[in-house]
Amino acid sequence: MMISLWIGSFLLYSVRNNTRQRLLLRSVEINMQSEGSLTHGDARTKDRWENLHSQPRFLPKYPCESVVRYAFTRLAGQASERLSLKVLDLGCGGGRHTQFLAREGFSTFALDFSLVGLRQTAQRLDAEGLDASLIRADMHALPFSSESFDSVIAYGSIYYTDTSGLQRCIDEIYRVLKPDGTTFVFTRTSDDCRFGNGIALDDRTFLFDSNKTNEEGMKNCFLGMEDVYQFFGNFQSVSLDKLEATLNNGSVLNSDWLIVASK
Repeated sequence: MMISLWIGSFLLYSVRNNTRQRLLLRSVEINMQSEGSLTHGDARTKDRWENLHSQPRFLPKYPCESVVRYAFTRLAGQASERLSLKVLDLGCGGGRHTQFLAREGFSTFALDFSLVGLRQTAQRLDAEGLDASLIRADMHALPFSSESFDSVIAYGSIYYTDTSGLQRCIDEIYRVLKPDGTTFVFTRTSDDCRFGNGIALDDRTFLFDSNKTNEEGMKNCFLGMEDVYQFFGNFQSVSLDKLEATLNNGSVLNSDWLIVASK
């Protein structure tokens, strides 16, 4: 069993045969301090994510049903075929989907800019003796060669940016997918109750100035239906579904796009 955690192109630690080897390379320490390659939000936003990922209530245990359905219907159904498929969990957070993918036998990679989140992911994998590669990097500039992955899963992650940033993320997903590769993206619609809250940064993006949803100080970019087809315009095909649920006796609406796009 091996887990490797990278910061950009630097190996931070590895887990092999349940023995953790910490590599205190000077280059790693400098990269951690400068974070020059991590452009996702300001220092306050980064601290916010590190804090959220350190709290059990923000570390869901089970994978989302839509991710499970995508993996079993759009990716290889036979366990013997899965190891040959490279799948990236983009914005892995605390690692529930990374853990699921690794457990099901996919060649699993996970990327996030939260070091705390990646450590949580490593602990999940270590507890089950699962294999994965963990990378600390920015979602707007993926540190992978073009055509590296059979699939990219971005569940509730790439909308934490503005309009131009979201387009860059989608373009990067397209770049790192192999020909005929697919992506599953779970992102907020413009019908979501959060749309319009906070400070407007552009027509689709708001900087939340209240902590009602534990997202104070974070950007959120919301997409309408036409926006989805525009942003995913480079893909050969786009399948679009909407998932909505209400909370607090119908007073709160969560509205999300479930997007499956093929290169």
